[in-house]
Amino acid sequence: MFRPFVILLLGLLISCSKETGSGNDITPPPKYPGFKEFFIPQGANYCQDNEYRAFRAPQLSFAAIFDSSAIYTTTNPANQADINKLYGVSDGNTHHQQNSARFGWNWNGNEIQVHAYCYAGGVRSNKLLGSAEIGKTYHYSITADSGRYIFQFEDKIDYMTRVIRDTVLNGYSLYPYFGGDEPAPHAIRIYIQDKP
Repeated sequence: MFRPFVILLLGLLISCSKETGSGNDITPPPKYPGFKEFFIPQGANYCQDNEYRAFRAPQLSFAAIFDSSAIYTTTNPANQADINKLYGVSDGNTHHQQNSARFGWNWNGNEIQVHAYCYAGGVRSNKLLGSAEIGKTYHYSITADSGRYIFQFEDKIDYMTRVIRDTVLNGYSLYPYFGGDEPAPHAIRIYIQDKP
C-alpha cells in the first residue's frame, strides 16, 4: 500500500536533486562589482594579466580598493618601507625605468601608505601622499603637464618632475607589482576600476 507512494517520493527527490560537478564551471560573484581584481601570487612580484597595453591620453584616472591581503610583513625588516606599485603608465614612448608615473603603496605596520612614484629621465623619485583604509574606495589620477606630473589622491594634489614637455601620457599601462627586493609574502589582491 505504501510502495507506490515511496516510489513516487524517491522519484521526486532524485529529479529535484542538484547536479554535482567539479565546481570549476561556477564563477563566484565579484567581490567588488565593477572593479577588476589584480592577483599577485605568493612568491611573485608581478600580478597575473600583466600584459603591456598601449596608453595615450592626457590623464590616467581610476579608483582602487585594497583588501586585508595588503597587510604584510617582509622577511627582511629593512624591506618593509619598499614601495609596491599600484597603477600607472610609462611615458614619452620610453621604457618605464626611463620615464613613468605611478602610484605606489606599502604597509607600514599600521596603515597603507600611498605614494607618487616616478622615473624622469632615468632618475627615480617618490613622495608620500597619504594613507588608505582596507576595504575603502579611493580615487586617483595622474595628469601630464609640461615638465611635471600632477598626482591627485582624493583631495590631495602634488607634483613630480617630468622631463617631457607635452601634455600627453604616451606609453603603456603599468599594473600592480609587489616589491622592492622581496616577492609577495602571501597572495595579494588589489581591485581597480578605470575612470574616463
